[in-house]
Amino acid sequence: MDAGAVVGERYQLVSRLGEGGYGEVWKGFDQVTLLCALLPEMIAVLGADDPETQQAQALLENLKRLDSTDLDLL
Repeated sequence: MDAGAVVGERYQLVSRLGEGGYGEVWKGFDQVTLLCALLPEMIAVLGADDPETQQAQALLENLKRLDSTDLDLL
């Protein structure tokens, strides 16, 4: 992903904030609400039975349970 790219036909990437074992985090701009957004990009890690993959999947499931009008999950 590169700065200036648009994700989900809505979020423009502004700058990369950091990276870790599961991917990168970007500062973005929501072109619909005109607000800044935090955009995590998760990368595929190892196999489906790998503990790190299971941890990443659990993280995604927890994120899906968040109920907030201030959050959008892609």
